[in-house]
Amino acid sequence: REVRRGPYSVADIDAMRELLSKSQAARDLLISMHRGPDLLFPAAFTMLLFSALLRLRPGGRYFSRPLSPAVIAAIYALPFVYGFADYIENILTMNIFGGSAVWSFSAAVLPWASTIKFLASAICLIVILRFALHRLGPPSDDSEHR
Repeated sequence: REVRRGPYSVADIDAMRELLSKSQAARDLLISMHRGPDLLFPAAFTMLLFSALLRLRPGGRYFSRPLSPAVIAAIYALPFVYGFADYIENILTMNIFGGSAVWSFSAAVLPWASTIKFLASAICLIVILRFALHRLGPPSDDSEHR
């Protein structure tokens, strides 16, 4: 089995577009996925991540230094970066595989949108885990910043 490490080539995308043009059921399934769950999931997951961050109130100290307000603002922005990148990824995918004649720009930008989406969600989950473990840990000198 082949393991892909990197973006799909133009030939790969052409092959997928050809398969989807031959199978109306596969094309309908792809379109219904993007018009259904892929419209709701990014917003729901964004709100879940943001709610978890609000509940955990990132702050306090990191390596014995207080977190700056800019870092805290960036932490709160991460779920929205994820949501925006996920919607962009969905739009680009629909442009590529939805039958659009002009898709080369979408194919070039899609790997970037996917990478940003996964990085933002992974960083967000790591930050949530870090602050959850910090809250569950033993009290420390900076307990007033929790």
